[in-house]
Amino acid sequence: MTLNPPADSHTASRPATSSAHTSPTPGRPFAVCPVDQPRRYVDDFGDARWVGGFHRHQGIDIFAPEGTRVRAPFDGTASPSSSWAGGLTVRVEGRLGFVYNAHLSRTGKLGRVRAGDVVGYVGNSGDARWGSTHDHFEWHPDAGAAGDSFRYLNAVCKAPAWRAIPHRWLIA
Repeated sequence: MTLNPPADSHTASRPATSSAHTSPTPGRPFAVCPVDQPRRYVDDFGDARWVGGFHRHQGIDIFAPEGTRVRAPFDGTASPSSSWAGGLTVRVEGRLGFVYNAHLSRTGKLGRVRAGDVVGYVGNSGDARWGSTHDHFEWHPDAGAAGDSFRYLNAVCKAPAWRAIPHRWLIA
């Protein structure tokens, strides 16, 4: 799958596919990787966090340079919000649940979206303000509690998660 859309377009920028519509594979909720290259991630779901009081991390942090495109991983409806913790966020609701993308630098297409539409851009807003730029990607299957999306991300992102994260992205 090639992810080379026009430089600043977010309304018509979907990854190139063999058909006009991209659907998730049965048993896999995501049709496309939610963050364009270059990106790095590890399975940090459930890791301890202390900002705002102790809690378990409810997503996967996908590290990428500021401004990297964040895409809808499935067809649905994208809506913006903001909070002290997540900063600028976009929630994409689909038929199998919803995803929550946090710490964005700006939003992209909102409203009705198709898999691959750009819904935002990687940043470090909210409680990531002085940290590394990343998309906090949080998957809520069946609109319930957050679930570990690591294996589903591996299926669509096709990038080895074990590769080292460049040091410049980890400066806090």
